[in-house]
Amino acid sequence: MAQIPKFGFSAFLRLLNANPKPQRRLVRDRYRPSKGGYDYHKSLKSRVQQVAFGELSFQQALNSTSQITKLSERESARRGLKRFFEWKQQNPGTLEATQRLLFPSPKGLYKVEFTPNFLLEMDGRQPQSIFGIRSTV
Repeated sequence: MAQIPKFGFSAFLRLLNANPKPQRRLVRDRYRPSKGGYDYHKSLKSRVQQVAFGELSFQQALNSTSQITKLSERESARRGLKRFFEWKQQNPGTLEATQRLLFPSPKGLYKVEFTPNFLLEMDGRQPQSIFGIRSTV
């Protein structure tokens, strides 16, 4: 029996937004063996987490983007870091790490994985994920 496919949250949103025929193709593609893929946003996500948890300053993270080989990925990471920094200034609060959440579909045909980069404490309230589940690390 084939392994149950797993969608990342953004892939799942793309699936929900697709018309019926492309939806079936996207699900079928998940059942095919994969050699992996390239995560275009991995460098941005890791730098955002490093800044969020004080491992790097904003300037250090921005400077470190010069190590990204692909020009489009480097520029995207810089833009993303700048937007994150602006967002963080407008939304002060404690950031906490969190674990991924895995949700099976109602019929068990696939799973959806939601991996937040962090949780934000707002107005003194304890961090909550969008699902109302507080995870511990």
